[in-house]
Amino acid sequence: MPTSGRIASRQISPLVLGEAGRREHGTLSTLQETWDDRFAAALAGYLQGVKLEQGIIVVTPPLGPEGRIFEGDPANRSDNLIAVRAAEVQGAPNAPLHSVVRELCYPVVRKVMGSRVSEPQDRVSAERASSRAAVRCGAILLEGRAPELVEEYRRSFPTLAPPEAGPAEVAREFVRAFPLDEGVEAALRKALRGM
Repeated sequence: MPTSGRIASRQISPLVLGEAGRREHGTLSTLQETWDDRFAAALAGYLQGVKLEQGIIVVTPPLGPEGRIFEGDPANRSDNLIAVRAAEVQGAPNAPLHSVVRELCYPVVRKVMGSRVSEPQDRVSAERASSRAAVRCGAILLEGRAPELVEEYRRSFPTLAPPEAGPAEVAREFVRAFPLDEGVEAALRKALRGM
């Protein structure tokens, strides 16, 4: 959604942070600068591929750990919306932006998961599997486009890795906390390579 501009800037509309979010995460401009400097350009090709290069990101404290993505009218790319929780995580000061990356993965996750479901699952199991896939998809996406962001991304999501853990331990615990069927992981990697 955001390829340039204010977290939601020129092409993304402004990142909307409530007063509580400003207190918890510093200023809106800090998150915007981080998005612009570290995420937007790296993800630009992917965002165009999933038609989310424009829209609005909302970071708000009241939202639970699961964010939301609304893919608007394909003819009007500016009406896309992503909402994520404004919650800082130790070792991951950009956790809200990592949640945005996870939400941006849902279009690919839906395609991959939809093509692989061979037997009906109950709604809760399907949602859990989709959520794990989106979290892992975010790491895979960053591995290929902004590898310097992957470790902090992994630290943004709850694992058993202690805060002082090194990158290898964080990666191991991340995979353990968000397990994926090998076929799903391979399909995600293939889909992301094509964008």
